[in-house]
Amino acid sequence: MNRARVLIGLSSSSRSRRDDIRHRGSIWHNGFTLLELLVSISIITLLIGTGIPAFRHFGRVQALEQAVDQVKGATLDARAYALGPRAQKPADVTSYEIRFDAIAQTYQLFEGNTPLANPIGLPAFVQFTSVTSPIQFSIANHGVVSLPTSGTITVTLSHRQLAPTTTRTLTVNRETGAVNIDR
Repeated sequence: MNRARVLIGLSSSSRSRRDDIRHRGSIWHNGFTLLELLVSISIITLLIGTGIPAFRHFGRVQALEQAVDQVKGATLDARAYALGPRAQKPADVTSYEIRFDAIAQTYQLFEGNTPLANPIGLPAFVQFTSVTSPIQFSIANHGVVSLPTSGTITVTLSHRQLAPTTTRTLTVNRETGAVNIDR
């Protein structure tokens, strides 16, 4: 009975101390064990280790996609210039073309024989695999491709750090001048 009176008269701070004493031997604890920390760190390391190569591959594919889209844009620009109003063009200009330099890995837009801009380089590790150069759009024939005169008009790009089968091919329709990307 005396003990019951003592327990009833305990303050709140004494009760929490009493609860700590009561649960000291149980499974309740604060913090993480060394084993839990090691397992967590190993899972994070595994996820990072598998994620980095996948991210690198994704970056390389995106560089290739970006390069082929830029070449397509430049080719469509040449065609649009050829289709534009004749009054805005110099009298001596008969065509617009895009020229490719497979050695320097650049391409450049021309108005006749005059460059419209500086050569544009491909991103790092992206290269021309096969090139039909130049691709010329005639003003007189309303944007129809005048050069090359025969064969398929293609520009193939690849990334040196990807599999050899990972290429993107730009195909230009000789009659319509439409530009398509074969992925």
